[in-house]
Amino acid sequence: MIHRTLQFLIKNNSFKLLARKLGIHKAPKFVQNHLDAFHIYPLNIPSIDVQAGLDFLLLELPPRYMPFMPNGLGYVHNILKTSEVTFQTIDINIIFYHRFHTHRILERKAPIRLLNGDILPEDPWDNTNTADWQKPEIINYFWPQIEPVIQNIAKQRPKIVGISLNGNNRALA
Repeated sequence: MIHRTLQFLIKNNSFKLLARKLGIHKAPKFVQNHLDAFHIYPLNIPSIDVQAGLDFLLLELPPRYMPFMPNGLGYVHNILKTSEVTFQTIDINIIFYHRFHTHRILERKAPIRLLNGDILPEDPWDNTNTADWQKPEIINYFWPQIEPVIQNIAKQRPKIVGISLNGNNRALA
């Protein structure tokens, strides 16, 4: 019964609120183990494949703070759907986000160290960390994922590449 109640609280993200109300500041070890294990991964993450023969390729690059929907990208995508333009829209941000967290949660147990020795934040997409994306070390960390995308775009040669810009992804764009 306790186990099912605990699972319900974790699933509904209520445990932390309940703990605060009860004056519990540190969860017991068995509860923390359950909290650490609760996530959505593994998840089927699509590959990034640019189609051939495109007039227009529309991209959303990281970072976009995850609670914010890519509205601008959606508006442009919907306008393109009403046109004769052959296009493809790829939200690279969400793909990189899920790749990163799959690796962090399922494969990596130690903090990730950048080439300069700094520790990569647990969630580079968190709004407290988005300024870090201006640092070359962050771009270098994600470069093994970025480079094949650039090569694929160069290989497929869309006539136009449109990139959704925000205040945080300019260094990558």
